Amino acid sequence: MGPLLAGLMAGPIATAVLLAAPAQADWHDDLYLDMLTHGEVNYGDPAAAIATGHSICSMYAQGKKQSDAATSLVTNKGMDYATAYLYVAAATVYCPDASNAAGPNGA
Repeated sequence: MGPLLAGLMAGPIATAVLLAAPAQADWHDDLYLDMLTHGEVNYGDPAAAIATGHSICSMYAQGKKQSDAATSLVTNKGMDYATAYLYVAAATVYCPDASNAAGPNGA
């Protein structure tokens, strides 16, 4: 392979390697985890905590209220209500329109 061909192939190969790299947390994830940390929530695995935040948005998309989301976390994840509401509040990072529409009491 000549130097010109090698040079032309280097760009696409480097791009493919960069795109194949594992995804990094975006600012939404960072802010969400910061909100949980500031609320003194020991969330353990960040990926699991982030998945919980997204699941809250899915609940809103199904017409659930904030209180429903908190109750689901208490029932399914064994959280106390105070911790569950911190997760619900932090989920506003991922779905601000849905969580605002649900209102603080789910009204």
